[in-house]
Amino acid sequence: MTWRENIPTHLKPFIERLIKETSSNSSFRLSKNPAKAQLWLALGILAKQTYDLELKTKFLEQALKEISPKAKTHNMLKAEAEVEKFISEIAGGKYKKGKKSKKISKKARKGKKKRKTAVRTNF
Repeated sequence: MTWRENIPTHLKPFIERLIKETSSNSSFRLSKNPAKAQLWLALGILAKQTYDLELKTKFLEQALKEISPKAKTHNMLKAEAEVEKFISEIAGGKYKKGKKSKKISKKARKGKKKRKTAVRTNF
């Protein structure tokens, strides 16, 4: 009976996959002890897989933090409030044609004289 037959069934597919992956790389056969080299190669493959998974996990965690409402900082909330205020002012007619309309007091309105504009008739 070989050692492969004594492997627990829940681990067998993973070990077989690692053996196939390492045997496709012939570099371990050049060493003095190919069995140890194959184990180190398998360890390297597992370490790389773990590193890749950690990178993906960190990326996904950061993405979730960014879209989470709890993650919004005070400055972000303040900026959003200012934008909403500005939009509501535009919708309310406070701003016309991109310029801020000036509020004129009653005294100033009474003091202004209406200008007569010449009507242009020759086109």
